[in-house]
Amino acid sequence: MGNLINRDSFFASRKVICGLFLLLLAGFAVFARGSDWTGFIFIGAATYFLFTLSPGLKDRRLFNILLLAFIIRLGFLLYSVYVEPFPVEGADSDTFENLAWRSAQAWLEGEPGKLRGGGRYYIAIIAVLYSVFGRVELIPRFVTLLAGMLTVLYTYKTAFFITDKQQAAQLSAFAAALYPTLVVYSAVLLREQFVILFFILSAYYFFNWIKTGSVLSMAISVAWLFISSLYHGGMIVIGFSYLLLFLVYSPQTQAWFNFKDKLALRLSAFGLLGGVFFVYWNYFRSKIPSTLFEGNWTAFYYDLAGSDLYARSVYLLDYVPSSIWDIIWHTPLRIFFFSMTPFPWQIEIFLDFPVFLDAFIFSVALILFFYSWRFIKPEQRAFYVGAVLIVLVFLAAFAWGTFNYGTAVRHRQKIVWLLFSYASLSVITFTWWSKFTGWLDKNSSLRFLRNFF
Repeated sequence: MGNLINRDSFFASRKVICGLFLLLLAGFAVFARGSDWTGFIFIGAATYFLFTLSPGLKDRRLFNILLLAFIIRLGFLLYSVYVEPFPVEGADSDTFENLAWRSAQAWLEGEPGKLRGGGRYYIAIIAVLYSVFGRVELIPRFVTLLAGMLTVLYTYKTAFFITDKQQAAQLSAFAAALYPTLVVYSAVLLREQFVILFFILSAYYFFNWIKTGSVLSMAISVAWLFISSLYHGGMIVIGFSYLLLFLVYSPQTQAWFNFKDKLALRLSAFGLLGGVFFVYWNYFRSKIPSTLFEGNWTAFYYDLAGSDLYARSVYLLDYVPSSIWDIIWHTPLRIFFFSMTPFPWQIEIFLDFPVFLDAFIFSVALILFFYSWRFIKPEQRAFYVGAVLIVLVFLAAFAWGTFNYGTAVRHRQKIVWLLFSYASLSVITFTWWSKFTGWLDKNSSLRFLRNFF
């Protein structure tokens, strides 16, 4: 009898449905502005477009991972809006939402509505959405959720790019889809998810420069890092790892410390990148306590910590630096506490347990990240060295900028996606992993897990 509908008409019908969704959304934006129904239509249209019209979801397992990540995050989003806010939201989330609404109202009334503060760029995103759709909190939360979905997608793409192992990429994306902190921060009105997304995009193009030597890739990488730093100023420190590898490695010849290779080009590019970071540093210098530039390390420590030293979850309270040597030998200790606290004996209330779970997963991923050097092929060593530099610079900077594990859990998620990329390479190389996947294949009740890795 033949097909009732051919392929071309099938895709055409999907575009028609998407168009109807958009028309319906436009109608609600005009006639039901500020209604939750506008939010539901927005979510429906975006979801339909995401999973049926996107041409990049051809990998069956990647599609399953993204679908799982989406369902979990959407459930958390709806729970947070209609049942109970998550503890991580607090004052920051309320401040962002209120400032965004006030800015949207000012814009609609023709006033400048100037934004200030570290989260002003995230507030601007919310304010633009409020200007169009009204004060519908579902919509900016869903946009944050989409940023979380892209984080999972680029975790896969980056892991595949630097390991050349599809199973490692699938496993790292699966871990990112389920990592509790990434899930929660994809469903709330906080800027962290955009910081992470722009950082991943920066690292992806940085690794592309390592492979191709393309100056354009490096420029795009720096641009994305700059954007990430606008959302969180501390991310600019990652640029030092870029500069270091740019100076000592030549992608064209795959040579290390060959300073004569295209010396003029390398020095000029290094100077240009260094200039960008110098300008940025001076722009944000006013936010850094002046005691740093005076060499008063003890005063700088207390100025930097501020009220964080009075949190219940504070650690290393007695380790106050008084000299540059204290900074040096305290750094490994602070990295250890930043990565692994709270310890089991520090769990006092129920809310400490998910933070402990986060620290446990992060610690295991960090150990496996460094262990994975054993499985790196010679042609992939530059990728691994670049990743190690990024991780070490990040840990050193944020370990000194964090004074309690309540703040540490917020920052750890910024780098965990890169840890997953190489930790997954370690996992799939272990003998027990082959036995585990073979056991899953034979177990009818758990075989569905093979749809993800």
